[in-house]
Amino acid sequence: MRRGKFGGLGDVFSGASKKLNKNKQKNGKIVPSDKGDANKDPVGTAKARRVFPPLQDWMVDHNLKQYTQTLRIAGFKETKTLLLMKDEDMTQLGFKTGHKRKLQAAIKRLRAVGEPLSKGAIAKRKRKAAKKFASKYAT
Repeated sequence: MRRGKFGGLGDVFSGASKKLNKNKQKNGKIVPSDKGDANKDPVGTAKARRVFPPLQDWMVDHNLKQYTQTLRIAGFKETKTLLLMKDEDMTQLGFKTGHKRKLQAAIKRLRAVGEPLSKGAIAKRKRKAAKKFASKYAT
């Protein structure tokens, strides 16, 4: 067994021979072992992870920068935690009525970003766009 450069800790390739020895070999081809790659999800079946923008940037984008520090102190440190915010929370934090409505609309859009559209919703959007196009360019 070959030792690595760093006092027996092994180098990057030290475990490669062990993995190859564990794999079964049939007809000259290397087959993955029962424990390793076979348990992983096939490509494309994993659920996509939603990525939320930083709270500071998101608040600036919606012209609500003055509430960023208030939200952080109240425990809303990330944008995804705003999805849990209620109307009473905004009132207690001192949001003005217009800013409260603006934030609620922005949170509603944030919730809708990750939701997949059903076939019926897609068809409805297409019909609406076709109707708008027809009324705009009708002679």
